[in-house]
Amino acid sequence: MPSATIAFGSCRKQVLPQPIFNAIARQRPDAWVWTGDYLYFKPKARLAGDIAAALKASYLEAAATDGERKLRAAVPIIDGVYDDHDYGENDAGGSFELRELSRQLFLDEVVGAPADSARRTQSGGLYGMRTFGEPPHQLKLLLLDTRFARGEPALPSVGAVTWLPSPGNIAGILRTLCALLGIGSTEDLLGSQEQWEWLEQELTNSTAAAHLIVSSVQVLTTNAPVESWGHFPNSRRRLLRLLARTRPPAALLISGDVHYAEFLGTFASSASARLGSAVPATATSVSAPMLPEGAGLFEVTSSGLTHSCGDKLFGWVACQAALRLFGSHRLHPPGGTDSWPLGASFPALNFGSVVARFDGHAESSEDGDSELLSAGAGAGAPHLLVRIHNVNGTTVMQHRLPLGLPPEAEALRWEHALAMPSVLEAAAKYRWLVAIGGGFVVGWAMVVCAALWRRRVPQQMLRRGGMPAGRAATRGTELLHVKGKAL
Repeated sequence: MPSATIAFGSCRKQVLPQPIFNAIARQRPDAWVWTGDYLYFKPKARLAGDIAAALKASYLEAAATDGERKLRAAVPIIDGVYDDHDYGENDAGGSFELRELSRQLFLDEVVGAPADSARRTQSGGLYGMRTFGEPPHQLKLLLLDTRFARGEPALPSVGAVTWLPSPGNIAGILRTLCALLGIGSTEDLLGSQEQWEWLEQELTNSTAAAHLIVSSVQVLTTNAPVESWGHFPNSRRRLLRLLARTRPPAALLISGDVHYAEFLGTFASSASARLGSAVPATATSVSAPMLPEGAGLFEVTSSGLTHSCGDKLFGWVACQAALRLFGSHRLHPPGGTDSWPLGASFPALNFGSVVARFDGHAESSEDGDSELLSAGAGAGAPHLLVRIHNVNGTTVMQHRLPLGLPPEAEALRWEHALAMPSVLEAAAKYRWLVAIGGGFVVGWAMVVCAALWRRRVPQQMLRRGGMPAGRAATRGTELLHVKGKAL
């Protein structure tokens, strides 16, 4: 097997136009992987009475879309995981009452899993594994379930409260507040010891040449408003330490959820390019031994098949603010460049692909952007070609992750990932905002209380037959003046 191509994406509203699936179908990947939000279950449907029937109807609606038909006609294997919206409730976790129904619906309607599949009954959810090819040219796909058994966040989410205006945005604000205060959940994001043990078993002494580990939510982001492993700091640390200890060859995290695309890691080489611009070599920003050429990419996120954070004015402003404020996790060239103003990110409709080039030769471009494929170093050596494509299928970002690194180098990669700032650590530099905001709220409340007190106290004194001395003297002078005029 000289190569394997895995395409992936997330966040598809079944009621919106889906032209991006034309581009995906043209690429004809070996497999398509859903990284979450296969559909959006409407909150109003939860109020209609039969929630289970409404959720099933949403899956049938998504399966009948034109984009879905094109995808299934062009791609032989479809797999993946749910996130919150196709799970059935925004920000939901292990306490969601329909979690078992959600698991069976996803395995039935999306994956087409056999009736006796262990993914249907295992205690930690629908996590699973799939391989492509045989050793030494094997690609292993590991799918994590971050919803079915997930513990509770530090502050319960209001994302599913239907009577609130824009509950998802309010939930994001509350997550940001928790991060600013340094508050993270002490519970487990996977929530299942069985899933942890399975993951360790699949990574330990694996004979695959490359490993794609799918998480519906981001692992390494510092973006405080979004759900992520960073809000469960113990789980994030446990995952990265597991990767450093087991040293799986060419491991790459794949995620969705956030409505934009980005490369997450530490910039240690010139093996990346965006919009045709080569990036000069640089030392890693982490004070640790230098990573091998191109090895600084740890995670790729693709999100926004039918809608993105840059679609509407308010969303675009919020998206730009988040990309600018929370960007230390993102690949950045040294000193910045006009081609990477916000680092390796793309806030528009997108999907991702990973091409495993076990024999090392560069793939010829089919969409007219072959100059991108020759940028950076290592094109002749075995590598994973990681790409983000726009709605037309054109490559807008790419990175070459080398294959065949020694185990010590693989361990070093995840030690660098552990050294990257977490959500809580990155938010610490903005904690002065909490002090200013808290001071403003307290000051405003004191002004309001003082105004109410000045207005209400004299009225209460009059009702009781009394009056403050100053006010009484003023009132007496007014009465004498009136009597004098009358006389």
